[in-house]
Amino acid sequence: MKNRYYYHWILDTDNNVDTGYKNSEYEGNATNVTPIGVDVVVMIGWRDGNPNGVEVYNPLTEELFAENFDFEADGDSMEAVVPLEAIGANEGDTIAFSAFQEGASDDWLEPATLRLVSGPAAVEYEDKLATTWADIKLR
Repeated sequence: MKNRYYYHWILDTDNNVDTGYKNSEYEGNATNVTPIGVDVVVMIGWRDGNPNGVEVYNPLTEELFAENFDFEADGDSMEAVVPLEAIGANEGDTIAFSAFQEGASDDWLEPATLRLVSGPAAVEYEDKLATTWADIKLR
């Protein structure tokens, strides 16, 4: 955390690959992941060990929806509290979700669908139940 790092959660809130930013390419390089139409980016950044760029925004217009929201990071896990209205979603919606890290390396996560619910929810990937549990908190 001594340099600059940016973690991006990218959300296709309307489930339409033809709208929003395309995640198939980043800064002129292919990402080699299944494309989604990114409508919202949740970004958590660090610079020299301090938060830098903790924002929710539209990737095409750069319109800011929220900033300086609560988050925690520990090891290889991160949790953030982002109001659903900031991402234009409602409890019960199913959205496409992906993520990437920008900084020391540019790593991309293959997209998955995510149902927004309150309380604990099992994370399922390619019909396999993960051993990790996600806690999506609604405020």
